[in-house]
Parts: sequence; structure tokens; C-alpha cells
Amino acid sequence: MEIVNLYFRQRYEHQFLYDWPTIEKMLLRAGFAVVGRSAFGQGRHCTSVVQDDEKYEWESLYVEAIKS
Repeated sequence: MEIVNLYFRQRYEHQFLYDWPTIEKMLLRAGFAVVGRSAFGQGRHCTSVVQDDEKYEWESLYVEAIKS
């Protein structure tokens, strides 16, 4: 992911790209008690907030995190 992030930051298109191990580790370090993978429009705790377009589902990582 570091090489991919270096490429994207050089072109100013993204700030950071996450894979599952990286985002899971970062969210746990930030104090989230529960971190889990999800799918487009299939959240367990909040199905009404979707900040993505279904056409990007194939290339997106969906994550739910609960902070205690």
C-alpha cells in the first residue's frame, strides 16, 4: 500500500488509500473498540449513511467502527 499511496499522493488525487489490515490497525489504535468489514449499503449499525456511489462498490473497502 505504501507504493500505491506514494503514486496517488504525487498526482494529488488521494490523501491515502487503505487496505483492510491498515485501516483496521489505525482504527483500533484510535480507540475504536469494534472494527469490522462491511459491504455497500449493508451496515449493521447504521444503514442510512452511505458516502459512496454503488458504481464504486467493486473498488471500495467498507468498514464499520464503534468507539466505546
